[in-house]
Amino acid sequence: KMKSNPANATCVLSTRDLFDRINAICTAAHDFLSLEEILTISLRNTLDLFKARRGSIFLIEDNAKELVLKAALGMNMSEQKRMVKRMGEGIVGRVAELQKPLIVEDIARDSRFKDYKPRRGYSSPSFICAPLMIKGKLIGVINIADKDSREFFTNDDMELLDFLSNQIAVNYQHAHL
Repeated sequence: KMKSNPANATCVLSTRDLFDRINAICTAAHDFLSLEEILTISLRNTLDLFKARRGSIFLIEDNAKELVLKAALGMNMSEQKRMVKRMGEGIVGRVAELQKPLIVEDIARDSRFKDYKPRRGYSSPSFICAPLMIKGKLIGVINIADKDSREFFTNDDMELLDFLSNQIAVNYQHAHL
């Protein structure tokens, strides 16, 4: 899926460090037993890879109309309480509905989200988000925000997250089985 140089996506990581972090995400299912641990370690490694502070993983409910927050880093506990997104709602809901990755350079200037009400705590208006898919079926969404550098995410970042989201979905499926 990645057409661009993955090293460009992270700018400051050495090639060895980049592959070590990708390997940590790919092998998470072998090292952790619970579904929550796999999601949390995958999210932590993904945030480290992008040098970002905030991230979340939502999984689709059985009714296929709602996504429920299952892993979050960099968020206040009050933000995490039974956070649910409907299909099409916000960035996460939009990605779930379209089943395609999404980059938002600046949410305040993005016409796709003119009704979006930003929550406190974000230090950057830029996000990348990708669906978690298994054999063409949506199981969830991963969202990454707040680069340490406060720079906008790039298309290379989005392509790398799209690649990693497939591995996270496979890890989740293996643990679920």
